Amino acid sequence: MIDEKGLDIKTVENIGRYVNKRGHPLELLFELKKEGSEFLTNDSSKQALNDLDKLFQALNSARCVHKVVLDLSLARGLDYYIGLIYEAVIKGATQVGSIAAGGRHDNLFGMFGTKPKRVAAIGVCLGIESVFTIMEQNQKDDK
Repeated sequence: MIDEKGLDIKTVENIGRYVNKRGHPLELLFELKKEGSEFLTNDSSKQALNDLDKLFQALNSARCVHKVVLDLSLARGLDYYIGLIYEAVIKGATQVGSIAAGGRHDNLFGMFGTKPKRVAAIGVCLGIESVFTIMEQNQKDDK
């Protein structure tokens, strides 16, 4: 981060404090929104926290927030993602990593010459080979 992105050491240390946080969405969000939080000093980060709050409250109302983990270390190497990114994993004996992943990418369509250039979108990609691996293992286990 220092060499490639030109960030100063203090900034990298601040990022490091948060990147290792992972846990129950509502509990971690509460921690990030505490009074005095650095995230509350920036309009963009405040908006992101408010958006996450809406998402997690909806998941809580649907009684499935316990199936979600907020992981601040999650990152995508693709520069067209502009906000929320996510992964779906299957818990069980067969571990294949994520079976689906995606995120928010408002400018992706414009990169391919379509009009309008800016289209709000959220995408997901299913890892079909991972799904087949799990299905094959489940079939073997059933025999």
